Amino acid sequence: MNPKNRASRWGAFFVLLTPAATPAALIQVGTGPDLSYFTLETPNLGLRHYAISYRYDPVAHPLGGADLLRVIEAEDPAVSFTLNDFGSPDQPNEFFDSLTFNGETEGNDFSPGGATFHHWVSGGGAGAGGLGIPDPEPVPEDGWSLGAGLSVNFRLVAPGSNDALVLAPSQEEPSVAPIPEPEGLVLLVLALPWVLGRRNRA
Repeated sequence: MNPKNRASRWGAFFVLLTPAATPAALIQVGTGPDLSYFTLETPNLGLRHYAISYRYDPVAHPLGGADLLRVIEAEDPAVSFTLNDFGSPDQPNEFFDSLTFNGETEGNDFSPGGATFHHWVSGGGAGAGGLGIPDPEPVPEDGWSLGAGLSVNFRLVAPGSNDALVLAPSQEEPSVAPIPEPEGLVLLVLALPWVLGRRNRA
């Protein structure tokens, strides 16, 4: 193959790969070296993806789903949340109550066919010590798993974790797959020259 043609093919390949690594709809919020993702999906808001940066410290300052909502609320002026706390100041136990997007509020609706709140998780940990809740265990990384709420007691996040808050009937999963960890995308890029080299020799 002409080296010039080979270079142009590689250039086209990386142009195609780049949008998949950083989706155009991904909203960057927070600060710190570690990254987790949050997907919001409601009838009014539609679909909204966040990449949340923070500093992971599971001992001194563990973070849960409710904490991620606070980061989103602090940095996205279009979105705000209300949470119900069923715990105490020493041990919060917070759950989603309502979401306001561009001035319109949505919450749980338990009427027939109503849009009810569901929290989905992928990666990271689920469950935490205290309140009789099991210690954190890994949750599936290849798809969504129905979570136990947004409380830090129920959902501990770790780098690469995905959370989703969905207002939909019948426990519908998010309409999109969890965002893969950046490390996985890097490994894919590094492996491709080896795979293509084997194909050229075949």
